[in-house]
Amino acid sequence: MTPQDFVDMLRRHERFLRRQSGGRRAVLTNIDLSGLRLSNMNLREAKLTGVSFRKCRLVNADFSFADLFAADFAEAELTGANMKRADLRGARLCGAVLRDANLKEADLRPGALVVDQYQPREGGSVDFSVERPTEGNGRITDLTGADMRRSNLEAAKLQDAKLVGVDLQRANLSFARLERTNLRGAILTDVRLTSADLAGASVSVASTLWPLDLQLTMRTHAIWADSDGRDGRRAELGRGDMRDMDLSHAFLSGANLAGANLSGANLTSAELVLTNLEGANLDGAYLSRTDLSGANLTGASLKGAVITSVKLEPVVVKRRDGGPGNKLVQTNFSDADLTGAEIAYTSFHKSLLGGMKPVGVIAAINNRLESLQTI
Repeated sequence: MTPQDFVDMLRRHERFLRRQSGGRRAVLTNIDLSGLRLSNMNLREAKLTGVSFRKCRLVNADFSFADLFAADFAEAELTGANMKRADLRGARLCGAVLRDANLKEADLRPGALVVDQYQPREGGSVDFSVERPTEGNGRITDLTGADMRRSNLEAAKLQDAKLVGVDLQRANLSFARLERTNLRGAILTDVRLTSADLAGASVSVASTLWPLDLQLTMRTHAIWADSDGRDGRRAELGRGDMRDMDLSHAFLSGANLAGANLSGANLTSAELVLTNLEGANLDGAYLSRTDLSGANLTGASLKGAVITSVKLEPVVVKRRDGGPGNKLVQTNFSDADLTGAEIAYTSFHKSLLGGMKPVGVIAAINNRLESLQTI
């Protein structure tokens, strides 16, 4: 498609929207428009399946009611864009700027483009058709690291979507469908979640009470972990003061918390896989359904901590180059102090326990519980 063809298509589409003669709906499939400046463009109701708008400038563009199935908006500037009721299944919006954008009732569930095996191939070209997948099938919609401050996502369908490290400050997610959505590291300050469905979502609602600098640290850390260290930045919280904080459902896997003060903290369902907690103070902390697989708690103090249904599985760490020599990392409690800790439904038999002090450990919180798997 030449630039003139594109301009002509837009003119015909404008006539189509006005229901004028000679109008024709804009239809593009698998076209690369990356890097173009298309602000204020009216593509309402257009069919743009698999189109790449990567790094495009689309400020105040109108994509309402458009078919954007599996489109690529990675790193695009979409401030103020209108995507009301757009079909964004399987789309990529990672790193996009969507401040003040309208995504009311937009569909961001999984989706995938597949080659139609029944269409003819000529000249080596490939024709694409759309697979409308059942829920759980197809490529997930990816908004990793997107800036969605003040965006309107009311009643949007975000089931199974990936919103790792998304900035949702003051966004409207009322009545949104967020089942099984990955919101690790998302900033949720002043977000509206009225009647939103978060069943099975990976999210820490408690993060709204954290200091903003901690939220920003968690955001970049989640992006770092999700990208295997290519993007974002590891959380360096060594010797940090997080006493009595609600860190429930927090994502801190791989973070450095060596020497941190977490006494009295609520770590219910927190993810601390391969986290460095060497010498950390966890006295009186509440760890229920916490994942400490492969974590380093060497010399940590857990005096009086509540430890129930905690996961302590070894973790296989693969080489980044894909070569042989994977490493098995066990949870390490060497020289840790568990004096007076209350432990239930937690197995330590796969952990390293050399020098651990279990003096005065209470094996069960409720003496009526039977068949407990403890130390």
